[in-house]
Amino acid sequence: MKKWKKKRWMKECWDLWSVIVRVTGSDWRGYNTCYTCRRTFFWKELQAGHYLHNKLDFDSINVHPQCQQCNGYKHGSPREYAKYLVEQYGVNVLKELSLAGREPSYPLKYYQDLYEKLKKQYDELNIH
Repeated sequence: MKKWKKKRWMKECWDLWSVIVRVTGSDWRGYNTCYTCRRTFFWKELQAGHYLHNKLDFDSINVHPQCQQCNGYKHGSPREYAKYLVEQYGVNVLKELSLAGREPSYPLKYYQDLYEKLKKQYDELNIH
């Protein structure tokens, strides 16, 4: 096991997770849809956008592909993001995410284990 500090483990996990989020759901050419504006982009042009940040950065309900305009210039397009979350996951999803985000942060071991899990998922995507 590598001897990284927690912040480094989090970054390494994020690097893998971001690719997994953007590639999952892509078509055979590598194109995926922005969660908020519904336009199509090559997966490398997308970002892994969040509804809520920090503790929920690795929550698959909270993180979806977003284009640079929606995620960056429009600050995540929170209204549209919330609308599509409710459509996809139900009316309680926003409250559930908010409550989950209030729980204490994860310990170092969580990120070490998460890294191994994400590395396996990443390798299975067969991206080169």
